[in-house]
Amino acid sequence: MRELDPLNDFGFLKCMGENGDEEQLLSFINAIFKSRNKIIIKNGIKNISIAESLDNIEIDENTKLSAEKLKDKYCILDIRSKTYNKEIIIEAQRQNTGEMIKRSLFYACNIYRRLIKEGQNYQKLPEVIAINLIDYKMKNNDNIHTFYRLIDIPSIKTCTPKFLEGIEIHFINMQNFKKLKNKDINNSLHQWLIYFDKNTNPKLLNKVIKMNKPIEKAQKKLDLISMSDEDYRMYEMREMAQYDEITLKYTATQKGIEIGKTEGIKEGKEKASIEYAKKLKETGMSTEQISKIIDLPIEKIEKL
Repeated sequence: MRELDPLNDFGFLKCMGENGDEEQLLSFINAIFKSRNKIIIKNGIKNISIAESLDNIEIDENTKLSAEKLKDKYCILDIRSKTYNKEIIIEAQRQNTGEMIKRSLFYACNIYRRLIKEGQNYQKLPEVIAINLIDYKMKNNDNIHTFYRLIDIPSIKTCTPKFLEGIEIHFINMQNFKKLKNKDINNSLHQWLIYFDKNTNPKLLNKVIKMNKPIEKAQKKLDLISMSDEDYRMYEMREMAQYDEITLKYTATQKGIEIGKTEGIKEGKEKASIEYAKKLKETGMSTEQISKIIDLPIEKIEKL
């Protein structure tokens, strides 16, 4: 097991999202595009405009990272990049923040809205592609790679469904990949996911690194984090932010369980009281007398 986790979002940003990391980023994005195109072909979908691969990419200057931002467990550290007609956002997420699909859609739409400047026409709008690399179980989804596009519903049953270009959202699920017994070492996306798995067998990792130069570059940058006191401190801040989030969720869950137990006892007592009141009422006892014995409101007893 490696000391540093490539999916720590600060580590992910350092290895894939700085100027000079274009080779790694391009390789990973093209691996996702290749996987997407296989899904499209497998399902017999035609009439869809897709990029086979990208030849170049430009990484946007990331917001300067401060200690306050890194400590903030709600702070999103993503990689923004662009080509001549595409804006691509990549985020690594190890904790289920809830409603990830809706959150990603909202985020992508918000970026899409901001891309048009005053006075420009809509033809200038580039396509927004959001890639979410997640390391938790998604409900009712066992796929390693899932992607979404806007589609004309009546055309679904045809072999040429109509898609609207503009926004495309991908989910790459590490948990589902880890369950895969026969990983394809010659599959470029599998190579990247083997690298992103902190617990990958060292021999398998070394084999992948030798096969894929961009992955080798990413691993070298990851190793450099532990050699820099400042970078390692920032890496640790993101780890601590995640642990804080896990602890808060656990504490809230435990509190919920305790409240549930208390509420359950109260509910059980009330049900027993109602059943007992029914029996007393059947004997002809007055509602006032029953109320004094069982401690139930007279109005409630009258309705029984």
